[in-house]
Amino acid sequence: MRISKFVAGVALAGVATFGGLTMAGPAMATGSTSPTLVDVTVQDVLTGNEVTVLENVTVPVAAVFCGINVNVLSNILNNTSVTDCKAASIPLVKKAYIKKH
Repeated sequence: MRISKFVAGVALAGVATFGGLTMAGPAMATGSTSPTLVDVTVQDVLTGNEVTVLENVTVPVAAVFCGINVNVLSNILNNTSVTDCKAASIPLVKKAYIKKH
């Protein structure tokens, strides 16, 4: 139950952060005409339960939420479809990751 409350708090904090945030433009995959959409998911390490805290967001939104440089995250997602979201992770308790669609 504590994890659920924490995840809800993280999601609300992310929404509050992004409410007044203006992005320069969506990150585009090479040769793509539409923005790359990703999900940010948190997994409870003990139970394996997963909660998607951000769904179908652009790479810049996920980058801000996870504390990663947008260009770095874009380059990682060009090479792989999943990467860690260290800012929303707590070692031995929960793991957060970004997954490209």
